[in-house]
Amino acid sequence: MAGQTATLSSFRSLLAVLLLLSGLFWRFFSPQQYALAAGETVIIEITGIGTPPGFLPDLVSIHLHDSITFINQSRPSQMYTLASDDGSFFSGPIAPGTQWKVTPTKTGTYEYHAVSAGLQMVGIILVVPSSVALLPTPDPGAIALEVANIRNAPKSGVETSATISLLSLQNIILLSIVIVILIGLVVVGYLLWRARHSSGKRSLQ
Repeated sequence: MAGQTATLSSFRSLLAVLLLLSGLFWRFFSPQQYALAAGETVIIEITGIGTPPGFLPDLVSIHLHDSITFINQSRPSQMYTLASDDGSFFSGPIAPGTQWKVTPTKTGTYEYHAVSAGLQMVGIILVVPSSVALLPTPDPGAIALEVANIRNAPKSGVETSATISLLSLQNIILLSIVIVILIGLVVVGYLLWRARHSSGKRSLQ
């Protein structure tokens, strides 16, 4: 009887752990989580063609559904129009002292530029899922080097590398949770088999 009680207690403990892991899995990997995560706003200053690369910072990472607000603080004061290289957004003229806001609707790498300045004013917005940690904002020298490297590299290769690096952590966490759940199921199955086997022996005695 004591053995059955201990087995039942172990089974309940393992079941509670499995339910907890399932809840964590749903919490971090459910698509609904992405839809609910929103509201953060990142500020990018338009510093102008006189202070290359013209944006501060010019390389940022945000979560999906977060927003970017561009504030024209150029010196000397000048009106700028911003456009993404893939055509996903176009600001229209942004006068000095005014601002413009954009909210990306899908993950990916968005390269953009000032229409009147061409490659002299460029920036990059990296949009990642809500479950992925944001990249730290590099120092200005590192930003300029990164922009130059991305501009010189094949576009498809850059996008592939960025996607792999962003999803690697999420995939590792997902695989770890699946392995733990499988191990738990095996242990529970073994305990149930042992409990039934012990009960059968007692019945024969």
